[in-house]
This record gives sequence, C-alpha cells and structure tokens, in this order.
Amino acid sequence: MNKANILNVERVWLNTRDCMNYLGVSRDFIDDLREGGKLSYYKVGHTIFVKKDELDRLIESCKVID
Repeated sequence: MNKANILNVERVWLNTRDCMNYLGVSRDFIDDLREGGKLSYYKVGHTIFVKKDELDRLIESCKVID
C-alpha cells in the first residue's frame, strides 16, 4: 500500500473568519480595519479575502516602542 505524500502548504488567502481566528479578534475589529482603509481586501462574489502577508505587515507596522 502506497501512502501519498502530504504537503503542508502555508495558506496565502484568508477569509474574514480565518483573519479573526489568526489574530484572535472580533469580526468588528477586522471590519473596522477594512472599512477604515487600513487593510486591503479582495471580494469574490460575497466572500472577502485578505492576503495573509498583508495582514502580518499591517500588524507589524503598528509596533509600539516605548
């Protein structure tokens, strides 16, 4: 019996729920980022997608140094 090779592929695109789970925040927080123009997004039909690296960059750009 041959076992298939399974690749662990890092996801590039996140939907709104994925963004919420990834950052541990509410839907309102994600919606506010999008509506405020801070987070770019793509819409296919009724589904909104965000590039994971753009979400990471947004968070990293808000670094606070005291």
